[in-house]
Amino acid sequence: EGKVEVVTINCGVQKLDGFSGHSDYNQLMSFVQKLKPKLRRVLVNHGERKKSESLAMNIRRMYRIPAHYPQIQEAIKLF
Repeated sequence: EGKVEVVTINCGVQKLDGFSGHSDYNQLMSFVQKLKPKLRRVLVNHGERKKSESLAMNIRRMYRIPAHYPQIQEAIKLF
């Protein structure tokens, strides 16, 4: 408890052209559908709670991709 652990993070950053943070539901669903290779998992981390939960649920249902809207202070294991 209270112990600090230093970890090395090996990741990359990619630019996504044609994507806006102000996209509507249909634009976001179309964006997810067109991504190649198919996504392994989606975390919806911005937006109104009910709309974001609905987006995650519909991504799971329509594209069979695990999708989740994390709650405030929820820890997510990435690997």
